[in-house]
Amino acid sequence: MRLAGTITMVKAVRQGLSAGPTDAVATTAPATTVSSHARRAPLSPRVPAAVVSCKAAREHTPCLTPAFAAVRWTALAAFVGITTAAEVGLAGVVFRTAAGGVASPLMEIVLLRHAQPEWNLGREAQVDPDLTELGRQQAELAAQRLATEHFDEVLVSTATRSQATAAPLLERSRPAVIEDRVWLHEIRMPASWQGTPAAEVGRRLRDARERPRDAWWEGMPGGESFRDFHARVTIGLSNELAERGVQRTDDGLWHVPDQPLRMLMIAHAGTNSVVLGHLLGLEPEPWEWERFASDHASLTLLRSVPIAGQHIFTLQSFSDTQHLPPELVSG
Repeated sequence: MRLAGTITMVKAVRQGLSAGPTDAVATTAPATTVSSHARRAPLSPRVPAAVVSCKAAREHTPCLTPAFAAVRWTALAAFVGITTAAEVGLAGVVFRTAAGGVASPLMEIVLLRHAQPEWNLGREAQVDPDLTELGRQQAELAAQRLATEHFDEVLVSTATRSQATAAPLLERSRPAVIEDRVWLHEIRMPASWQGTPAAEVGRRLRDARERPRDAWWEGMPGGESFRDFHARVTIGLSNELAERGVQRTDDGLWHVPDQPLRMLMIAHAGTNSVVLGHLLGLEPEPWEWERFASDHASLTLLRSVPIAGQHIFTLQSFSDTQHLPPELVSG
């Protein structure tokens, strides 16, 4: 029965393959009132949308359609002896082992990507942009979804777009700890780009995609290198977790204290991707935001799971935008 379930999921994967890339890049959206579309949707275990969030501006390979995003982990979970609960709140999912025991998560980390930024203001590039009007709607809907969730700590990038995304949520909910973190800031682009014609910056970014791998590690000329960016984020994350007793062991597992902890980090596509790769034990690449391509104002959930006498972090959901109507999704 387990093998049959896995075959069913594989068939679903194959049926979800599209013939080409999906253009999910949105620069404008129809005027829509927030109240008419506001709805809360729980974060539930589903296939990571890293294989779903295809953006024509970034990718030129076949991607998976949104239909595949709805395929749950149920078949695969049955194969390995785990049953997942579906359509429940962020804190309500438990893992049921094959022996029937229940292992509650000791730690959850929720990553919220900032809403859509105003990169090009009056056709001039902005290095530290605020949100567009669409972005403000996205931030409001994300706040409505998270307002009733409990977080022990909320950490926010110092970038203006992340601060603006956090503002509607912090107006509704006041967690015990709210802190700004410089280490959560996105990889820094050249300061000289401020006020440069947007078309010129766009050309430089397109040309940069053709660089060899070694050059990618150096970042954009005049900006932060990916090596420095990756070190900044992983060292900052490791220090943050160590202060709470969460530390990586010599064999790559994680020691997690018995005291439950739920953290919300409001940051960026690049930062969140580095956090994901580090917690999941993946070898870094200088294009992390490409292999973990998330949408604006989307939610990603990581959870600690006991294994081999320690813990690992599992990816429960990725780039979840159930709180956004289709016309308000951008990436």
